[in-house]
Amino acid sequence: MNKYHIPSIANTCSIFQLLTTSKKAMSSSAIANELNLPRTSVYRILQTLESEGMVQKINNAYIMGHRLINLGFQVTSHIPERQLCVPILQELTNQTQESSHFAVLSDTNSLLIEVCDSPQALRVASRPGTLADIHCSASGKCFLAFAPEQVASDLMDRITFTQRTNNTHINKASLMNELPTVRRLGYALDNIEYHENVRCIAAPVFNGLGQVSGAIGITASTNRFPKSRIPEMSKQVLAAAEQLSQRFGKH
Repeated sequence: MNKYHIPSIANTCSIFQLLTTSKKAMSSSAIANELNLPRTSVYRILQTLESEGMVQKINNAYIMGHRLINLGFQVTSHIPERQLCVPILQELTNQTQESSHFAVLSDTNSLLIEVCDSPQALRVASRPGTLADIHCSASGKCFLAFAPEQVASDLMDRITFTQRTNNTHINKASLMNELPTVRRLGYALDNIEYHENVRCIAAPVFNGLGQVSGAIGITASTNRFPKSRIPEMSKQVLAAAEQLSQRFGKH
């Protein structure tokens, strides 16, 4: 272990990650059980975080605090890629009339750092700051398909294959079988794998070193994004990804 590793700070980071991905408030005992940490340690950390506004206590359970949320927004607003992708996302949404997004790889998740909402009354896009599973999101598949083989394999060894719909990949072998198709086509699909009645398409964005810096994509209900629209959508998403790649220094 790194001699400068501070366990209490590492535990605090683990609590932050758990609370930001949990869809419901969690008690201190539930957090301790989930992270396999001593209950007394978790309780002390939560008390400190609550006093600093980083978490909020509701009926003996905890959620993210407004101060932590504000810090997250401040961080994403200073990400250089965010400024470059905004006009391209706006144009992509204008073309498709659907919500577009730009995501980057964050550990074993896909992190949405910018979203341009569809003008349609009903929208299905997630908000900036959302962490999405890489095994069943279009952007996540882009990161896996265009990463070095060993990097992709290591990532898949670390993720939990949560089954979100009947179409979700539930193991590494199943997901790996799809990646050659993603590389051949140049884009990836979330074919009703993350949410019911929602389809997403994304393409990788490359930097000047030929590395994947992020992924740009479109999310829409299956009513507005049937399979018949995939050729049209893929062409528009690939064009937007190429344009953004040029801004990132791709030669």
